[in-house]
Amino acid sequence: MTQPADFVAANREAWNEAAPRHAAHNQARLKALFAEGRYNHLADEYIAMLERAGVSGKSVVQVCCNNGIDLLSARAMGAGECLGIDQAPAFLEQARELAVAAGYEDVTFLEANVYELPDGLAGRFDIAMTTIGVIGWMPDIRVFFEVVAGLLKPGGYWVVEEMHPVLLMYEPAPDG
Repeated sequence: MTQPADFVAANREAWNEAAPRHAAHNQARLKALFAEGRYNHLADEYIAMLERAGVSGKSVVQVCCNNGIDLLSARAMGAGECLGIDQAPAFLEQARELAVAAGYEDVTFLEANVYELPDGLAGRFDIAMTTIGVIGWMPDIRVFFEVVAGLLKPGGYWVVEEMHPVLLMYEPAPDG
């Protein structure tokens, strides 16, 4: 029987394999956009949720941050301390390059399995972020929710953007 740890390891391997292709197609363009200043990759609805949560000056953690563009976008909105967590070092390297291009050297990125986070993160953040494509990869959703909730200070916000992956199978209707 496959265990959750097997899924996590396979997930890590797949993302590390995808990272070079992603960089070849996107990294130069993203670096240029972030270097222009105040680039925000987030959807309008997600920006509105972060604004309602009062992102300016707040500590923010993005769980499963991939190449960091969403966390860097929160930083562009005025977030204070920012930490991105991902288990794929190849994507974290891209995230660090984008942070430097944006002038956000104060944004940090941590390589870690979300189910085995290091000590010192619990209750530290005002806002936790997850964006499209995270929840469907989690082999134990209950524990994942507990981990994310545990990162938050009392009264903190978890801002989630997600969709069902089956939606990626369909073309949008011609009228929008």
